[in-house]
This record gives sequence, structure tokens and C-alpha cells, in this order.
Amino acid sequence: MDKGLKLVFAGIGLIMIGFLLVFLSTILSIPSTVPSAPSGNKTSSNVSGGVAGCIVIFFIPICFGAGSPGIIQWLIIVTLVVTVLFLVIILLLARSFSSLIGASR
Repeated sequence: MDKGLKLVFAGIGLIMIGFLLVFLSTILSIPSTVPSAPSGNKTSSNVSGGVAGCIVIFFIPICFGAGSPGIIQWLIIVTLVVTVLFLVIILLLARSFSSLIGASR
């Protein structure tokens, strides 16, 4: 199997994993949206939440968040991980493309 075909299979596999993650995140978020039955316990509790997201343009992730202040540390960590991951992927793709170009000459 040549390297080009391996890359095609890897790309299709990554797309399928992406669809699976979207499906699983939808399924896993359902219990948090269903209202629970009122309990006899009248204690009040503080509930806090937040939201975060990342938009990736080429290999630069732009992340944002709103909500509890503790989310900022997690966003910084996610941003660094995504940036390093994209740089590694770009370097691996550049190496494989250079070997493909060198082999065809």
C-alpha cells in the first residue's frame, strides 16, 4: 500500500472519529439538560457553569470562554495542546509529502 493511500485512509478515519465525537457529546449532554424532579430538600446550592470554544485557522487555534474564572486555565491548556498537536501534524505531513515528491523524481 503506498503512502498516498495510507493518508487517504487516515483522513477518512479522522473524519469518522470527528463524527463519533460529535455524536457522543450530544448523547452525553442529554442528562444535563433534563430537568430533575424537585426533591424535598430545600437547601440552596450554588451552581456555576461556563462555556468554551476554539476556532482553528490554519494551525493557529483561537479559543474563547465565558463563565466561571476557573475555565481560563483549562482554555490555556487546551490551546497549547491543540497548537502543539497541529504543529506535529503539519511537520509529519510535510515530511511525508517531501518523501513522496522525492520518490516521484
